Amino acid sequence: MPKRPEDLNAIKDIRIEDGLGGLLTWINKASAIRKGPGIGEIDIGYFANVIRLSSDISIALSTDGVGSKVILAQMMGRYDTIGIDCVAMNVNDVLCVGAEPISFLDAISVENIDAISLGEIGEGLYSGAKQADVNIVGGEIAQMPDVIQGFSHGTGIDIIGTCIGILPPNDVNIGQNVKEGDVLIGIRSSGLHSNGFTLARKILFSDSKLDLNYTFHNGLSLGDVLLEPTIIYTDLVKELKLNNINVKAYSNITGSGLFNIVRINSPFGYTIESFPEIPPVFSLIQELGQLDFAEMFRVFNMGIGFTVTVAAQDKERVLKIIKGKNIEAFHIGHAVSDERKRIFLEPYGLCGENGQFYLR
Repeated sequence: MPKRPEDLNAIKDIRIEDGLGGLLTWINKASAIRKGPGIGEIDIGYFANVIRLSSDISIALSTDGVGSKVILAQMMGRYDTIGIDCVAMNVNDVLCVGAEPISFLDAISVENIDAISLGEIGEGLYSGAKQADVNIVGGEIAQMPDVIQGFSHGTGIDIIGTCIGILPPNDVNIGQNVKEGDVLIGIRSSGLHSNGFTLARKILFSDSKLDLNYTFHNGLSLGDVLLEPTIIYTDLVKELKLNNINVKAYSNITGSGLFNIVRINSPFGYTIESFPEIPPVFSLIQELGQLDFAEMFRVFNMGIGFTVTVAAQDKERVLKIIKGKNIEAFHIGHAVSDERKRIFLEPYGLCGENGQFYLR
């Protein structure tokens, strides 16, 4: 195997959290400027926040983007999926606090106005909104050639969104009811979703010189596999609620991979006793990039895009419901009492704590 280039270490070791201190100092001060309606009920940093409007209703809010996956869209000259990703990244986070997503707004920044690419983005936003059952109620578009620059001249784009959801004030779910022995169900991702693309592009294209049209898996090109849109889990979560499943915690497996499951507001970690087969795209990245499993599980979702924690007696019902939605799901572990909120990834001999995995 090729030796890992030194500059790959600089990319793989990037942790957004390391640069947030100064920003969060001021954001936390700004979180309670206004007294009365408008104060967030959840600590900043959870999947979404919740604002109580009255004794009957609260709203949930999340803002997120597609990240450097937009560069892959530029490389492919195909923009019809990143709108779906933008909706998914926000809607899936709003689901994690127990809310029902209802509305969405987008903000698109481009290097140059191009009717074809913007039309494809709009098509993706519509498709994502339909899958999520939300209305797009507004947005913003800005042409900023001095700020936004693309893979090739004129193709630069960035897209972010905001999702609004509703829920009864007493139904806020931040994992506060998780108990020892509760079961962790892992639900399949469609691929990388919208995280880890800076590292993936560096390994696959800059270093290994692979071609986007390389026939990779099931007759699909590598570019198509990477551009596969993020799954939107709204319909699945609605089905669990319709069947009166008491979901103890929801986790959207995005940046930081499996560490998203221990963001819950309870003194519990998780033991993962089994893990489903890792999709080939992750294995390719790992092999060509000479990455160990500790790094792979820190950066990528590794084939699990969303998790739910439920009581052990509800496990079989949950698996049956999810299977009925034509999505793969697996019983992968259980909650364990642990003030340090560690993840014990037994099939790979790893223990995870504070955003890093290490060999046990």
